[in-house]
Amino acid sequence: MAAVEFSFHFSFEQARRQAKDLHRALLANDVRAVERLHTHHPESPVSAQVQLADAQLVVAREHGFESWTKLKRYSENQMLSQSEDLTDGQNQYVNGRPWEEQEVRLRKLADEALAGCGLNPRKMFVAGHMGNFGYSDFALAVVTEGPEPSHLVTVHYPYDHFSLGEVHRQLDSLCAWLLALDRDAELEVQVPIADETGAGCQLFDHRPDGPEAVCTVQRWIKGRDIAKEDEPIDLSPEVMRALGEVLGCIHQHGQAWPRPEGFNRIGINWVEDVEEVARDHWESRKDNNISRDDLALLRRAVEAITDKRKTAGEPWGLTHGDFTPRNCVEDEGCYKPIDFDLCSLTYQFDDIGWCFVEVEQAEMRRVFLEGYCHVAGKPTDFIRLVEGALIAARTRRCAWGGPLPPNLSAECEKYLAGEPFLFLSS
Repeated sequence: MAAVEFSFHFSFEQARRQAKDLHRALLANDVRAVERLHTHHPESPVSAQVQLADAQLVVAREHGFESWTKLKRYSENQMLSQSEDLTDGQNQYVNGRPWEEQEVRLRKLADEALAGCGLNPRKMFVAGHMGNFGYSDFALAVVTEGPEPSHLVTVHYPYDHFSLGEVHRQLDSLCAWLLALDRDAELEVQVPIADETGAGCQLFDHRPDGPEAVCTVQRWIKGRDIAKEDEPIDLSPEVMRALGEVLGCIHQHGQAWPRPEGFNRIGINWVEDVEEVARDHWESRKDNNISRDDLALLRRAVEAITDKRKTAGEPWGLTHGDFTPRNCVEDEGCYKPIDFDLCSLTYQFDDIGWCFVEVEQAEMRRVFLEGYCHVAGKPTDFIRLVEGALIAARTRRCAWGGPLPPNLSAECEKYLAGEPFLFLSS
């Protein structure tokens, strides 16, 4: 019996209350309660003799679960792991098929999602494709009128080993935060467009003739790219300070916003990621550019960063997940963040470290942090925490297959010695 796909508002506590209410109604011989019992309980016991467990079984089966235990297990957050393969995930209805066939299926899903939101595309084109944690994303820019895109429709394919329900929960949670950001913060973000049922995420299952997927439709963010792909980032101090303020605003909201019950986004925790540094593939990398001494140094640094984060009170909350100048646009002097697809629940300074991997100039870093602290405040040991986040970001990148950065070992040595390095331009 397949489970009903709940929205992120579903919780075990709700189901528990439903079972208690049903139990009381059965003991009172309520007609509707007795009918529910006979419909869903395999043994149909006499209502005056039912136990709470019987009512729990009925509620579980009404929701599509075979047992109360399975309902309870579903209601628990199935937190995705940051160790999940990003680009190697497989979907038997997508991988290995000719692009022409994939495109037909992709556009069919996109058309259905747009129709659900009352949108009629005049033109669509692929805007991006990326692997995510547990699923892959195909994004299409949508033109409904005029020459420029008006919406973005994204088709999220779960990997074969990952459930459609959990992908839905992850994306439903992201949509909830984007809506709250748009409502509460002075930012323009990619607001989800609800379908005719009011849902921000739509579920489609075309099996066995096609894939299953979760689709989202978002408002297109108007603006020009301020940093081009494959080009060095070289921006004015004014722009960098403004981007720091944007990230500060995101973090301030991501920490204070009361997340709805059942909210679930990937959690990245460097206490666990120390194991990433110890994996065998570090010793067998094709580029062979990491020595045993370098690896031991990196492990010590990551452990020290982990200890510092646990004791220094680094802010923990929702993050952008991929914040760089390349993921911001400018429109008439207003700077707007885009591409929240890797949004996560983690130490928030990881966003700064990720950004600073590409922003090497000392003055650009300095003014960015000035803008950030102007909005979000400046905690104790701020610079040291940011330096730790930079090492964490470099390690995260090369753990995922990139080359070992030439300055990583030197930064680890300085971090362990307590010597600042954040404003030493490379």
